[in-house]
Amino acid sequence: MAVLGAITIVVLLAAILSSRVSPVVALVLVPVVAAIAMGLGTDTTRFAVNGVAKIAPMAAMFVFAVLFFGIMTDAGMLEPLVARIIRAANGRPPWIT
Repeated sequence: MAVLGAITIVVLLAAILSSRVSPVVALVLVPVVAAIAMGLGTDTTRFAVNGVAKIAPMAAMFVFAVLFFGIMTDAGMLEPLVARIIRAANGRPPWIT
């Protein structure tokens, strides 16, 4: 099971990095195929539902953060903060990091 899990990760990364498949399709198909290859059969749907239920709150927070900070940036509300940080670092990006 561990070997098939490692192979699944390698295949998933190869599919995404080769740009042959969209990331969403790869993130759905590769684990489902691996689960069926492991002989989990109908348990695969239960695993998928449990996984989505655990991730949904985090995904909602992520979407909110992207929208919130996108609106803040478009409105220019972060400009004073960014200007202060750049001034404190004397305009040198390595100092900021």
